[in-house]
Amino acid sequence: MLKRVSLFFKSIPLFTKKRLFLLIFISAFVIRFAYIMTLENKWYYYDTVHWDKAATSILNGEGFGSGYSFSNLGFDEEYGLEPAYPVFLAGIYGLFGRNFVIVRIFQCLMGAGVCYLVFLIGAKVFNRNAGTIGSAIAVFFPLHIFISGMLYPTLLFTFLTALTVFFLIKITESDGHLYPILAGLFLALATQTIPIIFAFYPLAAIWLLLFEKKTKVQKWQHLLVTFSIAFLTLLPWTIRNYLVFEKIVPVRAAFADDLLKVKVTVDSDSVDLYKDEVENSGIDPAELERQIASMQNKGFLGKVQSIIFDNPGKFLKRYSRELVHFWIPYPDPDRVKTKNKFLSTFTKWMSIVSFGPVLIFGIIGVWASRQRFRISLLLVFMIMSFAFAYSFFMTQIRYRIPIEPYIIIFAGSGLLVSVEKLKKVFSVNA
Repeated sequence: MLKRVSLFFKSIPLFTKKRLFLLIFISAFVIRFAYIMTLENKWYYYDTVHWDKAATSILNGEGFGSGYSFSNLGFDEEYGLEPAYPVFLAGIYGLFGRNFVIVRIFQCLMGAGVCYLVFLIGAKVFNRNAGTIGSAIAVFFPLHIFISGMLYPTLLFTFLTALTVFFLIKITESDGHLYPILAGLFLALATQTIPIIFAFYPLAAIWLLLFEKKTKVQKWQHLLVTFSIAFLTLLPWTIRNYLVFEKIVPVRAAFADDLLKVKVTVDSDSVDLYKDEVENSGIDPAELERQIASMQNKGFLGKVQSIIFDNPGKFLKRYSRELVHFWIPYPDPDRVKTKNKFLSTFTKWMSIVSFGPVLIFGIIGVWASRQRFRISLLLVFMIMSFAFAYSFFMTQIRYRIPIEPYIIIFAGSGLLVSVEKLKKVFSVNA
């Protein structure tokens, strides 16, 4: 068996780049397309209403329209979420009409693109074999097939994030400014899809300055170009939010409401805001008003400091719990407000069986990547930034999807390393 696996790995270089691209891309697309054909032409999760409503408003010439986020801090009169996914939907609606099947087909194309980016990134960080194995895992990975059918920004975000990582790696191969420009552009577009990637910004800067094999001048040039493009791309939406809400918010104007929920959860240590909105949490109304007023009167850093330092013990307990929960291998029914078929026992075990081995081989791959430390650390930084940032708020299995391509890349390398180790063991014993 090991001999057959080894022969398969040796045959990979025989594929031309074009044939390998077609094999990965078409296989991924066909599998995802077959899946979305089993879905009805409707949305399955209520949050879709936010982006669908905004996309329709854009096409009607009404900007992003009114809000629909049920904010406790006054952000529900205007759209206060991110702009990228509504614009993506509006583009498709404008060309093909408001048809969710067409949206899902475009998401299948992006999902196939992510699978090929897994190959490209894996081949650059490790080698062609690791990239190929990683892309094969990505093609058949159940959660990534599933997300192609959901009308959520997750897949668009995953695609843009993968492009960001790819072009950051490409920066190390060139002295020009093209790749820093592209990396900054896609970093900003990803941020305008889901802003949690802000946590990656300082780590990306550290990686460019400390681990890129260039002169100090080149490193600083690449850093300044990358982040200048990113901030310039974020500027129009920041100006829009200031004009609408009179607050300097680069992406999500309703972000203060998220911080309020964390604050209430930490202070109460018993309220479950994953199931109830703040106003239905059972907290004394006077205390709730005090909390809201307190959070409104603080700036961003003041809000964060209040959450951490007012009750540090409770915060650390909650944060540790969320960090562990980030790696849960199956959808948590207590944190998904739906009663549809996607929370079945079959789905739970399919998720465990698929993610479990990927996580195990991924850990092996991280350990084995020490010789490629400079470049592989970028992937580790991306994984860490999401885990630590989401744990400040709350964690769900779908929040892990955008970083799973990098876990899968490490798993591809870990699988190769494991096969080679086993070959040596069996050859010695023979």
